[in-house]
Amino acid sequence: MDISKHEILKKHYELCQAIEACYASEELTTASSKASQLTFDIEKLIKSEKAAKERTNFLYDQLKTPQGKYDNDTQYRQMVDMIEHLLHEAQYTPSEVREAAVLACIHFEMRSCHRFRSVPYKVNDALKILSEFRKEKSSK
Repeated sequence: MDISKHEILKKHYELCQAIEACYASEELTTASSKASQLTFDIEKLIKSEKAAKERTNFLYDQLKTPQGKYDNDTQYRQMVDMIEHLLHEAQYTPSEVREAAVLACIHFEMRSCHRFRSVPYKVNDALKILSEFRKEKSSK
């Protein structure tokens, strides 16, 4: 066992050494034995903690990309599958789906940003771009 792996293992080793330095007695031998066994339990705990952290980091990395979210997040997958179904059924075009997603986000921002008394310029610009895009699309 490598006690340099974790600070608590170092401290526990020091405790075992301090117990060993005491005068011999039956009680002290029992305490020393229990302290030594605890070393292995501490090491198991540290390994399981490390494994849990690695799993969390793996999932976090997987959720950074849209494909990772699709593979690991059930609600995200359902949303993507619903949109794909609408596209396959030819109910909407990819452009219309993108427009609708942008508009939904704008609506959400407008409803949730009560601190603004006027339309923020970025939202206003986005609405203008969306309006121009719709005009271009309808003129074709």
